[in-house]
Amino acid sequence: GLTFEQVAKLQVQAPELAPFITEPTWVRTYQARSRPEALAMGHIVGYVGAVDRRALDDDAVLRASEARVGKAGVEGGMDVDLRGLAGQTSIEVNARGRQVRELGQQLPVAGRDVTLTVDAALQTSIMARLARDGRPGAAVVLSVETGAVVAMASTPTFDPGDLFGAGSRQAWQGLMASSDRPLLNRAIGGQYPPGSTFKMVTALAALEAGTVELREKIECWGDVTYAGHTFRCWNRKGHIASDLHKALRESCDCYFYEAARRTGIDAISAMSKTLGLGMTFDMGMAGQKAGLIPTQAWKRNRGKTGWLLGDTVQAGIGQGYVLATPLQLAVMTARLATGRAVIPTLLARSPGDPHPAFAPLAISPAALAAVRRGMVAVVNEPGGTGQAAGLDDGRPAVAGKTGTSQVSRHSADRDRTAILKTQHRDHALFVAYVPAQAPRYALSVVLEHAGGGGAQAAPLARDVIERVLDHNQPVPEAQAEPSPVTRPVTRPVTGPSAPAQRADAG
Repeated sequence: GLTFEQVAKLQVQAPELAPFITEPTWVRTYQARSRPEALAMGHIVGYVGAVDRRALDDDAVLRASEARVGKAGVEGGMDVDLRGLAGQTSIEVNARGRQVRELGQQLPVAGRDVTLTVDAALQTSIMARLARDGRPGAAVVLSVETGAVVAMASTPTFDPGDLFGAGSRQAWQGLMASSDRPLLNRAIGGQYPPGSTFKMVTALAALEAGTVELREKIECWGDVTYAGHTFRCWNRKGHIASDLHKALRESCDCYFYEAARRTGIDAISAMSKTLGLGMTFDMGMAGQKAGLIPTQAWKRNRGKTGWLLGDTVQAGIGQGYVLATPLQLAVMTARLATGRAVIPTLLARSPGDPHPAFAPLAISPAALAAVRRGMVAVVNEPGGTGQAAGLDDGRPAVAGKTGTSQVSRHSADRDRTAILKTQHRDHALFVAYVPAQAPRYALSVVLEHAGGGGAQAAPLARDVIERVLDHNQPVPEAQAEPSPVTRPVTRPVTGPSAPAQRADAG
């Protein structure tokens, strides 16, 4: 914080003050056009912090007390790329600590600038809509053609700029103490039972294994009993008899209990991995969680009881041990929409770069077509559980699936009219792709402890879809002069010589 004049006076007096030298250091700043934009980009940009552990082969600058490294978001995921390598100067000093001569200098290597696919204006709009519900949650929007992350929202959030400068200690302590965990990027680090959004996985596994047929009807009278245990359908009156189309449209639990029982957990798990669940993606972002796609071997390795039929039945409707992140659910939906192994990315393509060629999924076109018809019916046919996600006449048709994931036995065993504590309420989920006939975008939304997916998550998904379509801009690409919503913000790295540069979009 010294002025130029103060530094000049110190430099003039340096010989008398030896051992004494002055070195420039660098102050971390984040540039956003507004407070809402800064909050919207907080989880994506991430933040930096002090070096926790040092290795002998680390860059020497990391031993400096003021050294900072990326801890979360793109800051953490692309820390080495952004930071570059600091320069070094070797100096001979005498017994009194005075500098005698310079022995050599190693110039720094600049880090590379990074432009993200996230559109900050759209991101800010979606964040505002997500925050309106007043609950922790997340929304992810992908381009199905390129895998580009168009928006990745998580609430509550934080402003990275608050973590630097005056008041940063108090800001950090407040974030750490909050029960809503605002530092958690729920889009990539929140692991939720996917509930009925998982039923497409079970359907495809059963169709590919030949354990169910498209027109086969399975009875549902409100519950079903396996090995002495009763498993209920969300519709206590039952769906009578359902084929796959009706079972997806009306989200019949009993249908998928039986499909899972016939198919087995290992086949369901294999299909899950094919659709992008149970894994992380190399997309330059730290903090991703892999979720959990269980198998018989996984449970045996835990040292507890072996795999049970009840475990399979619950997994068939996305409950039990199954966990997924909103990003994974969006990837799953993009793969269902395209029939290709879409891989998400946050890094914008350079001008002229071809679109990525995603490999076809090892799933029969007929099975995929049947599931897609069911997802269209969820939103657009009478009886569909996701009709609240439908757009107005004249707008594209939406294909989707509701999900209501149980997090406590209280929500299943209680009197249906009783008021539950917040922590006992179900999570509300919805996945969708749009337009249904020529998909461009896939998305997922999650609202924690909000209740039914059809009542709570579907309207949120509709509003997100409208914002994406109304924005009506192509996925941004890296340009010589970045657009205002994808501009890089540069920050030099501390070093005794001329600094390297790092950049963070935001």
